[in-house]
Amino acid sequence: MWVSQMFKSEVSEEMLDKINEISEAKSMLTVLAEKIKENGRVEGKIEGKTEVAIKMKNEKMPLDLIAKITGLSVEQLNKL
Repeated sequence: MWVSQMFKSEVSEEMLDKINEISEAKSMLTVLAEKIKENGRVEGKIEGKTEVAIKMKNEKMPLDLIAKITGLSVEQLNKL
């Protein structure tokens, strides 16, 4: 690791281990944050499709057409 080369005499092995642990934790948190953002995008898409489907149902459009357009199943549409 570059830190150990830069501060060879000043940084103990214990400190290097702590630095590595912190670096790994940061990487894990970054991955978790990306997954949370992706999950939010998926939920937002579903919410948007649901809102459109409700409007289409209110306009008395056939459920099979709504399902085809929104990608929601007829079963899902019946629950709205």
